[in-house]
Amino acid sequence: MEPNELFRKYKTVLIRQVGRRALYDTTLDSIAQAVLKTKLWQGVHGQSDAVFRAGYQIINTTSKGPGEHWVALFIKGKTVFAYDTFGRASRSLLKGFYAKAKAKGYVVKDSDYDQEQRGDSEVCGILALSWLLVVQKLGIKKALEI
Repeated sequence: MEPNELFRKYKTVLIRQVGRRALYDTTLDSIAQAVLKTKLWQGVHGQSDAVFRAGYQIINTTSKGPGEHWVALFIKGKTVFAYDTFGRASRSLLKGFYAKAKAKGYVVKDSDYDQEQRGDSEVCGILALSWLLVVQKLGIKKALEI
């Protein structure tokens, strides 16, 4: 199956299950654990608490307090692959995380810069998780096409 098609499938299924509302970190973490079913799940964090270990995680653009926007990360070796639903570059969106990754010797690569989320939609957590599911199913090379 083509990556964008699989992404849309995961998105549709997850939205049917949890709706189109914004998700708290604990809710998103529970859903991710249930659908990813992997020991490589590193959790949901504020960007300053991101985990630099191989695997999957979702971080918020904020570090403390109420969240703002969820971004998916997949770490393999010394490379961090980032996916933003609005198609923005992690260098400007996640300045603190980006600087910390560089300081630790990681290379940060962004997914395709096309936009899957528009306007004031609140589905960023679901879309981030859908992207991670594509990474898990098809591999990172294919997921970067999304």
